[in-house]
Amino acid sequence: MAKLIDLFTFSGRVGDVVACKGPTGYYLRSRPRKSSKPPTAKQLEARAKLAMAMDFLTPLREIVYLGFSNKTNGRNKTGSLNRAVSHLTRHAIVGQYPDIVINPAEVRLSQGGLSRLLEATISSYTDGQLRVSWNTGAPQSLAFGDDRVFVLAYQESTKHLLVGESHRHTGSASVDISAEPAGSEWLVYAFVAERNLARFSDSQFLGKIRVEDE
Repeated sequence: MAKLIDLFTFSGRVGDVVACKGPTGYYLRSRPRKSSKPPTAKQLEARAKLAMAMDFLTPLREIVYLGFSNKTNGRNKTGSLNRAVSHLTRHAIVGQYPDIVINPAEVRLSQGGLSRLLEATISSYTDGQLRVSWNTGAPQSLAFGDDRVFVLAYQESTKHLLVGESHRHTGSASVDISAEPAGSEWLVYAFVAERNLARFSDSQFLGKIRVEDE
C-alpha cells in the first residue's frame, strides 16, 4: 500500500487502484479481487448465519440503533447494528448448519446496565390489546419510576413491527394489534430506557402470541 504525499489527492477507484483517506493522509491500495477458491464449509456457515441475522434484525434496525447506542460508540448506527448482529449470531442461532434457526429468546434488541423489568409477562390479550405487566414493588439498584418502557410485537414472517410505550412505575403497557389478521403470530419483547435515553436495559423476550378470531 502506498501513501500519497503532496502530489495529488483523490478518492474512489481508478482502474485496479483504490484511493481513500486515512487518519494520516491519502492511501492507494490494490482493488480487492474476488477469490477463485470455493468457500469452505466454515465460510458458508458464517455467511448463512450473517444473512439470517440481518434478515431478522433489519426491520428492527431503528429499535437496535436506539437500544444498542451508548457514549462509547457515539450513538453510531453501524456500530449498534454490528453489536446486535454479533450477539445474535453467537448466541441466538441454534442447530447444525445447514439446519439452523433463530431462537427468539436469545435475541437481544437492546443492551445496557439499566435494571430490567421484574417478573415481566404477557398478562392478557383481549379486545385487540396485547398487555404486558411487571412487578414495581421490589427495589432495584438501577431503576427509576420515570424510566421509559418499550414493548414490541414483531411478526417475523412479514417483518411487521408494532410498538407500545409506558413508564416503569405504571406496571403495565399495551400494544394495539386489533387490526392484525387472525392467525398471525407475534414475538413479544420489552426493554427499558432512562427518560433521556442515556442508558438502556438488556431486552427481554416475553413469548409468542397468536392472533385469534374474536
